[in-house]
Amino acid sequence: MNPATTAGAFVRFSDNSILRGKRIVGIEAFDAKQLVNTPDQVPCIAQADIPTATLVLKEASSDRVDDCPLFTLQVSNTAGIWKEFRPFVGDWQKSGVRFVANPAATLFTVPFNVYYLPEGE
Repeated sequence: MNPATTAGAFVRFSDNSILRGKRIVGIEAFDAKQLVNTPDQVPCIAQADIPTATLVLKEASSDRVDDCPLFTLQVSNTAGIWKEFRPFVGDWQKSGVRFVANPAATLFTVPFNVYYLPEGE
C-alpha cells in the first residue's frame, strides 16, 4: 500500500487472491520499528506515522471495522494481543487505510498479518 500523503486520503488494499473469499478472524499491523522493509523492499510506515492512520474493513457494503486506529492493531502496544473478530468475509476492494493527518514519509507500506479460517471451517 503506497498511500497518498495527504490528510483524508483513503488507500484501498490491493487485490490478494489468497484472502479472496476467506473468513477473517483477526488482524495485526506493523511499523518500521518492528519490520524495516517488506519482502519486496518497500519501507514500512514509520512509528511516528502510525497515529495518523486508521483501518476500515468492509463486509459486503457494511462497515465491519470503521476507523480503528492502527496503533491499537500493533501487538507491541497491546501486550501481545491481536485484534480478533467473529468470522466474516472481507470485501478487500472496499477496505483500506485512512489517513487522518499527513504522514511524514512519501513512500511506504503498511504491513498487516491477516488471520483467517482454513477452507471448510
